[in-house]
Amino acid sequence: RCGLDAAFLEAAARPVPETRRLLLVAAFTEQKGHLLLVKALGRVAMSGRDFEMLFAGDGPLRSAIETEIRNQGIESRVKLLGWQTNAQVRELLTGSRALIMPSFAENLPVAMMEAFALGRPVLGTYIAGVPELVENGVNGWLVPAGNVDAIADAVTAILDAHPDRLT
Repeated sequence: RCGLDAAFLEAAARPVPETRRLLLVAAFTEQKGHLLLVKALGRVAMSGRDFEMLFAGDGPLRSAIETEIRNQGIESRVKLLGWQTNAQVRELLTGSRALIMPSFAENLPVAMMEAFALGRPVLGTYIAGVPELVENGVNGWLVPAGNVDAIADAVTAILDAHPDRLT
């Protein structure tokens, strides 16, 4: 069942910090869009934007993701953290500017609900139940699945937005 750990509901939402940190929480599988995100981040880096991208999770695409990070020349900006506990995910979300989820397949993503419970905006795609959670321009950004340019543009908008506008 889709639902939140009680600790997310009991945690008080804190203001979005003045950080350049972004977070993705998902298994390293093709459906989650990691490789497209890394390509988009390469474009964001080329535009001169500073950022730190954390990937919480692991899975069969880890080596392909590592290779693409090297190909994009963003090794100093992207960190693969491995699996994280619920408490670790809460801390990562609290310390991040936004949750980024450029998925091709989702139902009703719990990680997005966790981000919203903690007052963090979300970048998601127009698939399945995501548009039921993310209202474009209100609590996050919606982009077409598979569109690297749209992902890069939305990440740039997140990085350029004042933290007060991200709550």
